Amino acid sequence: MGEYCFISGMLTGAVFLFSFVYKVHDKKELPVWLYFDCMISLLVILIATVLIGLNLEGAFWFIHIINPIIVFLYWCFFCNHQNISNPALIATDIIFPLCYLFFAFILRGIWGITPFPASMIFEMGSIENVLLAMAALLVIFLILGYVLHLANWFIYKRFYERK
Repeated sequence: MGEYCFISGMLTGAVFLFSFVYKVHDKKELPVWLYFDCMISLLVILIATVLIGLNLEGAFWFIHIINPIIVFLYWCFFCNHQNISNPALIATDIIFPLCYLFFAFILRGIWGITPFPASMIFEMGSIENVLLAMAALLVIFLILGYVLHLANWFIYKRFYERK
């Protein structure tokens, strides 16, 4: 239950469920950056599946392929980043991976087990290597976040404002 795929999928589902209830009840929408953070956390699963070949048996097709693609498409078509007035909010896409790494670190300290994929990072040998890998991972999240933010901003400005 401590795997990144399971936790990110459940949290994304909870955000989308809450957003529906919030919109129906209060007639308001959640901020776009929250959907963006969910999309990034799932997109990383899709990228990892392609790069390192995660399990695709049974329901893992949905978890590793279908779910990230559906959330990415939702973000592409329904989340306008021109509504993000502070570009620093894009950096919030590192909050989930940071929390996950902290959670994995606590599990390792208490029970001696490290959930996947944090096990790949925490078993790199020296603390310097672990910190370097964690920093690289966070930089990848930031770069991916800002590239996708700019792509979304450009697409909405170019195609949706012309109407």
